Amino acid sequence: MRQRFLRGVPAVGQLLWRRIRAWCRHWFGLLPAGDHLPQFEIILWEIIPLSSIQRNILIYCGIMTQKTWEARQAEAIGRAIKELRGKRSAQWLSDQTTALGYAVSRSTITDIENRRRKYISTAELSVIAWALGVPPVQLLFPALPDGDAEIVPGVHTTAIRAATWFSGETLMRPVLESTDEPDEQWKADAARIMELEERAELILLSRRRIELNQRLHTVASTIAQLSDSAPDAIPSMLESLTRAKVELGQVEGELLQIPGAVVVATDATTMNPNQSR
Repeated sequence: MRQRFLRGVPAVGQLLWRRIRAWCRHWFGLLPAGDHLPQFEIILWEIIPLSSIQRNILIYCGIMTQKTWEARQAEAIGRAIKELRGKRSAQWLSDQTTALGYAVSRSTITDIENRRRKYISTAELSVIAWALGVPPVQLLFPALPDGDAEIVPGVHTTAIRAATWFSGETLMRPVLESTDEPDEQWKADAARIMELEERAELILLSRRRIELNQRLHTVASTIAQLSDSAPDAIPSMLESLTRAKVELGQVEGELLQIPGAVVVATDATTMNPNQSR
């Protein structure tokens, strides 16, 4: 379709436009459209001898071919996979996923890495990340820690903040300014914050439960090691153990009150520490 629209455009105009598009694709990961043209492309745009109709057609073509958010995300994941794979072949990575029980073909991996595939499923993301020995979120937001991450279309933050949002450690709260006369937007933002905090309660309590279990294992192990060499330290450590157990009981009680929570009671002092990680 684009070739047909370019008919009648002077050859020099066609050449310069293609070079502009190639340059923008290489450096910015997008195709130029209207006001988004970099400065020197704007200059070239002004000197290309095109009619207003031809200019509008080319702008339209640029807009219609810009990368979508999901395509940009897939491209970032593909670059991360290729970098982490290193000198190992795509077939090696495919074999690893097959061994894990969910085969991702060599051609699929190559297509993802070379930007021919514009999406990646959560199943593929999980199994490829496991095969490469990294958390899936490291593939999803690879520019750690301070590079740009577009968590949803048009919403940018740092990669580490995006990663912690994805894992539930960070809530992307609207910023509320102090005011004596809240307007409708302020009220909507306040309601949004309350909703986010309420919905995050399950994962926040679950994480706190893990932390308490780990503390119990650490303290119990330390008590066992110091029982002969430093018996005077045992009473204070037993108090710490008791406090952690009480808080753990409270956290599990709160979890049980949340609809949909799946809570399996465990004896935290006898669990294998690896089970809480």
